[in-house]
Amino acid sequence: MKRVLVVDDQADCSEPMARLLKLCGFEAQTAANGREALDTLQHWSADLVLLDLMMPIMDGFAFLEAIRNQPQWSDLPVIVFSAWDNETTRYRLQRLGVKTTYRKADTDFDTMVSQIKELVGA
Repeated sequence: MKRVLVVDDQADCSEPMARLLKLCGFEAQTAANGREALDTLQHWSADLVLLDLMMPIMDGFAFLEAIRNQPQWSDLPVIVFSAWDNETTRYRLQRLGVKTTYRKADTDFDTMVSQIKELVGA
């Protein structure tokens, strides 16, 4: 079973997303910020990370920089799922290896789950 780590400081977003992913056949774990996500990855190997950008303690950009500098996670697929979206953000995310971003306000969840399945080979 493929594993997805959902990283978002808003439990009212991360918990329903984790439940949705479980209903779609994934194992799902949540983390409230980038630091907690890094700790989780130490003992729970994810196949993909679904990442918010604006979080306390360690934001999504700092998390991406941290994993891209670690050989075991340098190629870990990441989908950004955030309210924050502009051209500068998208350029910065591309440089950090993010190929897919979704705006929280207007996401088609069926499309996002299909993208997750494609990226993890499910």
